[in-house]
Amino acid sequence: MPVLPTKSSLAWQCRRGLLELDLVLGRFLNDGFEQLTPAEKLNFAMLLAHSDPDLYQWLVGQTPCPDAHLRALLIKIQTYRKSTK
Repeated sequence: MPVLPTKSSLAWQCRRGLLELDLVLGRFLNDGFEQLTPAEKLNFAMLLAHSDPDLYQWLVGQTPCPDAHLRALLIKIQTYRKSTK
């Protein structure tokens, strides 16, 4: 079984070149990481490996994420984003 990422190990990766991503991902990490399942924590780490332009397009719904597992997590992040505006 893969090693689960920790909140602290992902914090730096949440810092992005696009401020919108930096804010959304960092806040989601701080507020929602502990409620994620182990599989979602792994998916969050995989999500952060993608480029800023891809992440932004997926988060704002401009293009669908090609990975079904990441799409489910993106929906959680999008819901979180809408609830904190």
